[in-house]
Amino acid sequence: MLLLLLFYQSVPRPKSSKPPKRPIMEPEFREELQQTRIQEYQMRTVMKDLTIYFIYVALIVIISYGNRDPNAYLEKEALQQAVVHGALNCGQKIQEYLLRN
Repeated sequence: MLLLLLFYQSVPRPKSSKPPKRPIMEPEFREELQQTRIQEYQMRTVMKDLTIYFIYVALIVIISYGNRDPNAYLEKEALQQAVVHGALNCGQKIQEYLLRN
């Protein structure tokens, strides 16, 4: 297989003397095509940005509204009552105990 590949690369190929024929476009038509291409590129960029933005917003909504516990407020209030207000009561009890002795 390797020999075949080497042989194929070493065979000289005929070169064409004529340049390839390319159709010549009118300058106005070419300018319209360029403007259309630029607009399509800009629109593609805007669509990518919007898609990424909507995915970002969807993730934020899922994170913020997903897995919400209905008892979270009650737990927070119970902890706040026990720690913040309970600490004040505890401090008063310690002062009373120290004053007695």
